[in-house]
Amino acid sequence: MHLILASGSEGRRHLLSLLQIPFTVVPSAIDEEKIQGKNPLDTIQLRAQRKAEDVAKIITLSKNIKTNHLFEEDKEALVLSADSSVIFQNTLYGKPKDYEDAKRMLKSFSGKTHEFVTAICIIKVQKTSKGGYLTRKIAEEYDRSYITFRSLTDEEIDVYLSRTAYKKFAGSYDLLDSSQTFIVNVKGSPSNVTGLPLEILLPYLQKA
Repeated sequence: MHLILASGSEGRRHLLSLLQIPFTVVPSAIDEEKIQGKNPLDTIQLRAQRKAEDVAKIITLSKNIKTNHLFEEDKEALVLSADSSVIFQNTLYGKPKDYEDAKRMLKSFSGKTHEFVTAICIIKVQKTSKGGYLTRKIAEEYDRSYITFRSLTDEEIDVYLSRTAYKKFAGSYDLLDSSQTFIVNVKGSPSNVTGLPLEILLPYLQKA
C-alpha cells in the first residue's frame, strides 16, 4: 500500500522519514484559509479533512500523469493529511501573513501557555477491477500539546524573526528547526508541535 502525504510541510516530511516508511508528497491545492468551522478546533479538523479529500480526488484523476504511477504496482493507497494551529484564548493562530502579524502572535504568547493542535485525516483509496476508485475515511484524530513561553522583549522577537522563516510555521515559531530559545515547557507530544502526532499516527500506519 502506497502512503501519500497531502502536505508540502518540511516538518511533516522529516517526521515521516524518521519512521522509514516510503511515501510520496502530493500537496493539496485548496485555500485552507477559506475553511471555517464552528470553533477553532472544528476549523483545524475540517481543514485536515478537506485536504485529504482534495488529494484523494487528485490521485484518482486518470489524466493526472504525475500521480498515475501510484497505482501501477499496488491497487491501494493511503492519503494522510494534517493541519496545525495554535489556539489561544479561544482564537485560532495559523501561519502569519507578514512580519507584523508574526510579531503580534509572539507578543501574545509571551510569558503565557498556549495550546498547539494538530488534526490528521487518513483516507484509503482503492482501485477497482473496473478501473474506478473506492475511497473510505479510516482515521480522523487530533492531538493537543501545551507550550509555555518565557517573557519576550520586542528586541528578542525582532532578532528571532530576522533569523527564521516564520511564515512557514503556525503561530510564527517552530519547536525544533529554528533559533528559538524562548520555549520553556512542552506538555504533550513534541512531534505534534512539529506537525504530525506520531504517537497517534503510527498505529494506523502499522495496521495498514
